[in-house]
Amino acid sequence: MSAVSVIFALVYFSLAGSIMNQDALSITVFVYSMICLFSFVNVTYVRDFDALQINIVPIALSLMAMSQLHHAETYEFCQVGLLVALIADSYFAIRYQESSDNIEFSNFELFAQESWTSGAFNKTNQIGLQIFGGAFIFAQIFFTLATATNGQYMQGIILAFYIARLVQYLMNTMKGVEMFQSNMVCVLLAVISFNHISEFSIGALQSLFLILDAYIGTVLFIVKKNIHVSLFDSMNFGQSAKIARRIRLVDNV
Repeated sequence: MSAVSVIFALVYFSLAGSIMNQDALSITVFVYSMICLFSFVNVTYVRDFDALQINIVPIALSLMAMSQLHHAETYEFCQVGLLVALIADSYFAIRYQESSDNIEFSNFELFAQESWTSGAFNKTNQIGLQIFGGAFIFAQIFFTLATATNGQYMQGIILAFYIARLVQYLMNTMKGVEMFQSNMVCVLLAVISFNHISEFSIGALQSLFLILDAYIGTVLFIVKKNIHVSLFDSMNFGQSAKIARRIRLVDNV
């Protein structure tokens, strides 16, 4: 399913870029994506196609797309989408193993795919999570709509994030939606919106809710995966101070 999504995303964004911009990179990616689609549906075996779709190709195309986007005057939709699709293709190329088609995700990768409200509406015996999660999502949608009156483009991204989280809260969706509304994206949005806290406004409340959302998602993920946090292990907060031990030694003498 992930392979089909990445291939069709490459076809769509490269075709759109070829028609709108007529640049060499979009045309090259379109040819590459059609070769990948031809091999995926297994129409017939072409040996030369195997040499053109090795794992280093999407990585090289991703670097060229980054360079093109860096030198662009404006960020166009098809350019950004093409870069994201190429990065996803490069990621799967790096993680690919011939011995198995399944990828064992690390905790960091799972953190970028899950959220604490995913599928909460359909979970049984978790009425508290259902009520709190739904109320939290609708509150953030309200704060985002109220803040969007200032015309900031960042509010559109946050609104899309919480709409995706609402959809994922109600039902199970595709992997792309899960990643877009994941705990990792929430942490990134909380860091970006941190500058609104300095002033008392709707934007400050939205930033506080984002930070609280990121904190809840991180803590619940650590508890769920039983991850040991060793940040404070080297700090002996539970031990008595040196001066207290010296006082006890003097008293014993």
